[in-house]
Amino acid sequence: MVDETRNTLVIVGEKVWVVPKDVAVFEVETPDCMVRINGKELIGRPEMRLKKRWRK
Repeated sequence: MVDETRNTLVIVGEKVWVVPKDVAVFEVETPDCMVRINGKELIGRPEMRLKKRWRK
C-alpha cells in the first residue's frame, strides 16, 4: 500500500491498483497469522480514524 484517501487505497504490485474501501476485504499476511480487514471499517480520513472508538 502506498497511498490512502478517504475512500480508496492505492496498492502497488505487478501494477498499480486503486481499490475502493467500501466494497473490498483486505488480507494482510504476517509471519504468525493472516489478518482480514473489512474495508468498510477503514472508510474515512486516516487522521480521523485515530479518534474513532472501536467496538470490541
